[in-house]
Amino acid sequence: MKNMKRVVKKGFTLLELIIVMALFSILMVAVMSMADPVSRIFKNTSVSSRTYNYANDIQVYIDTKLKYADNLWVITSDHIPDAHLVSKKAEFDKYVLTGSPVAPADYQFTLGNGNAVAENADLASIVEAYRQEYYDHIVQPNSTNSSALKDPNNYKSVTGKIYVMRLINDPDNFEDSTTNEIRGEISLRTYDFDSFTPISSSTAPTPSIELNPAYFKASDAVYDFNYTLGSSKFTNIGDGRALEGEVNGDPVTFSESNPNVQLSIVLDQEKGVSDDTNGYRLFNLPCTVTTNSTPLINIIERKGVAQGRYFWGANREIVTPGVDPAEKIQNQNLHKADINMSKSFQYLDSDFDADNNEASFDFTQDIFFIFSYADELK
Repeated sequence: MKNMKRVVKKGFTLLELIIVMALFSILMVAVMSMADPVSRIFKNTSVSSRTYNYANDIQVYIDTKLKYADNLWVITSDHIPDAHLVSKKAEFDKYVLTGSPVAPADYQFTLGNGNAVAENADLASIVEAYRQEYYDHIVQPNSTNSSALKDPNNYKSVTGKIYVMRLINDPDNFEDSTTNEIRGEISLRTYDFDSFTPISSSTAPTPSIELNPAYFKASDAVYDFNYTLGSSKFTNIGDGRALEGEVNGDPVTFSESNPNVQLSIVLDQEKGVSDDTNGYRLFNLPCTVTTNSTPLINIIERKGVAQGRYFWGANREIVTPGVDPAEKIQNQNLHKADINMSKSFQYLDSDFDADNNEASFDFTQDIFFIFSYADELK
């Protein structure tokens, strides 16, 4: 009889399998722990790159629009219904100067209708005040030869455009049922004017939307855009961040000697979770801040004083400071104003304070810029 050999099958015991699975689990945890920071780095790099591009586009747009403005007014939405203007423009009816010229006094005006919410009529009244301050009854010569410049019939009224840029923090800050402006957008209104014709309070140009709609309507549009006057860096507060200048209550100043627009632009990814209950806006992570400073080249060149231009009067013997009376055109109704006493760069609020050039860090209000360009005067 042949001998039968017992076959012994080899394998792993249950204990060995448990040990191997435990070691494998530990190894997987180690690998995942190393992979997670790498994943976060790639994610944060993507967020940083995208927010930088968004913020840079906004900076370039604002710089392009404001840098070469002829004059610029700044106002926030809470002051539009009852804005006060302290005008440096001379009331020529009240000044008959035959000797040494004197500077005109301050003149105070109330703009807007006093309603709780800003609306088109308020904005139109501010734009009309802007027209009066810088362009009312100004004229340009049809011909510039020396003999024609002395002929009053050689002059015509001037046309141009006044622009209103709105940086939107809350669409409800401005009442306009004809538009669908949304939070974070920048809109632009254009008012055509004639130097001899007031702008009606019923004027309400349709705003154009200036930023790429994809910022807000694309499937991956997950960023909130927030704007405030003033330039400041972030400070960490708990699990979030806030602007240091807003937390400290620092004022935002507008300098006549160094006219420039200071802005802070915050992009955050958690829509609707910012907290204003502590007197400042607290942003949850991830968020980023970009500061923008736009030098106002033409206004700096004139040291903050508006450009003087030919204007029509009404039988007024006016000698404008800096102009020799002998140089006046040979018609007492037409005057050459080489120096305009008006401030070319102003912040408008609700106080009659000629020296009040301070605003506050505030993400709750919209920011409005009213401006024009000298090269568009025709």
